[in-house]
Amino acid sequence: MSRYKTVFQKQEMPQRIIFFDGVKEEKNCEKLFGLSECEKLNSQFINDYAIFFYGKYDKKLKTNSIKKFPLSFLK
Repeated sequence: MSRYKTVFQKQEMPQRIIFFDGVKEEKNCEKLFGLSECEKLNSQFINDYAIFFYGKYDKKLKTNSIKKFPLSFLK
């Protein structure tokens, strides 16, 4: 996130979806959160992702470094 703030010169972050691994495991969502929370999570849908690729020393946004990928990219 600090690199995003440096490149875009912004303090406010756009909405992010973060995936964690190994935090807690259950066989279904309801066991982790309960039915009402799982319904809220499952009702969200994203058509495509815009991914920003950057180099170690990049200080400015390079427009050709933003690539869009369909949802199937993550499967």
